[in-house]
Formats: sequence, C-alpha cells, structure tokens
Amino acid sequence: MKIFATDIDDTFLIHGKKPSEKSEEAIKMLYKNDYNVVAVSGRVASSIRNVMDNLDIKPYIIGTNGAIILDPNDNIVYKNPLKKSTIKQLINIARKHNLDFQMYSENTYYSNRIDTSKIKHMHLGEGKYCVDLVISRHIEDYVLKKDVNIYKFFMYISYEDNEDLYNELKSLKDIYIVLSGDKSLDIMSKGVSKGNALKNLANILEVDRENIVAIGDHENDIEMIQFAGNGIAMGNAIETLKDVADYTTESVENDGFYKAVVNILEK
Repeated sequence: MKIFATDIDDTFLIHGKKPSEKSEEAIKMLYKNDYNVVAVSGRVASSIRNVMDNLDIKPYIIGTNGAIILDPNDNIVYKNPLKKSTIKQLINIARKHNLDFQMYSENTYYSNRIDTSKIKHMHLGEGKYCVDLVISRHIEDYVLKKDVNIYKFFMYISYEDNEDLYNELKSLKDIYIVLSGDKSLDIMSKGVSKGNALKNLANILEVDRENIVAIGDHENDIEMIQFAGNGIAMGNAIETLKDVADYTTESVENDGFYKAVVNILEK
C-alpha cells in the first residue's frame, strides 16, 4: 500500500478555487497506480470533502492542519480539539488586541464579526466552500458548548504586524502555532500538525514511510514533507519548505502538481 498526501490550496487547487485539468488527471493516475490519496489542509473537513466530491473520489481527509482525520465514509478516526479553557484564553487575547478571529469545527466557521476581506479564502459567491458560518458578538456562547469541538483558532495577522501578540500566544503551553499563508495565523492543540496526522494515518493503514509521498507549499506543510519518504515542494512554495523537500516541482500555475505525480510514477 502507498500514500500520496497532498495539500489543497496553492498545491492542488489554483489559488484556492479549482484544480487544473492536468491536476485532475494526475489524481486519476495515482489511483490507477494503487496510491491512496490523502487530502490534507488547514480547511475544515467538510470543505476538503467538497473539493474531493467534485472529483468523484473518496479519500482520507486530514483537516484543520492535522487536528482531525476522517476515513472515506466520513467517520472520525482521530481528533485533537482545543481545550475549552484554551479557547477562552485565545478569545480574550484576540479581543484585547481588537482582532477579528475565526474558530473551526468539523464543518462550521465561528467568528466574532464578519469582514469579507478577511474571509476571502472562503471565495464567497464563487462556488461552494461547503461550511456553515456562525457570526456573533457573543461567539463563546456557541463554541464553548460541550457538543462543539473546535479544532483550529484563526487570526488574520502576521508576526511583523504585532510581535507582542505573537509572544503572548507563544506563552500558552498547550497550543501549536503555524502560518498557513500570508498573515494567516493558525492555532491548534499542542501536538497537532499535518506531519503528526500523516504519521497517525500511516500507522492506521500500516504504510511504511518509504511508501509515502507528500506535497505542499507553505509552513504548515513542513512537518508533513519531512515525515514522508518522498517530500515534494511546489515551485511556488516558501523557501523553508523547499529546503527540507527532496524535490521541487513547478508552480501551481504551471501544473506543478501534475508534473510531480508524473515524476513519482516514472521512478
């Protein structure tokens, strides 16, 4: 058994919208060559599933940067949500700095207020992102309920914007912080990463590391690329990811995903 784990935005999808025809062809090639495709993203699980459903495939899903894993039938096989006490702390910090923030469950975005420029990654009005959206000034009334698991806390800010805020967040002991894009700060439970999730899934499926390929473009993909037996960086990837990858393909605009798959299958 073999695994091909792919990031979604700016790796498989062009600027978060849709794959090229060549990328769709590459997915079919992987299945024909007995690869288990695993879709990995910082997105909520339902959004990732929607992307895959449009291709008529049912892969394993690793959502919210590794905080949740779903099997092809959408059964949860692993989860590591944020603690309720941690969520309270993060909400207080965000409000202290007057920041917009979002929290992700398995299929819902929760936010304190709406600013369309800061949820542009959802591509509202440009097709299904396949999430429910809850907006409330008293958002804690929703997310602190016992039956709601929050897997990711998102802030739209960069280290350069507010070093004090970043250091305040880093002082919290039970969280993991990673950049998923320009000014996109993702906060998950400690121990969560795409790499750890891929390792957990490999153990479940009994797949050795040398039979795992992973491809991505940003900081939140680094651990996954390092864990895989063959780690691939997109041509549009950040330099720190390229530095740890075994191979760099072309950019997403130049069918880098397809060319990476062809390169793997020709070996």
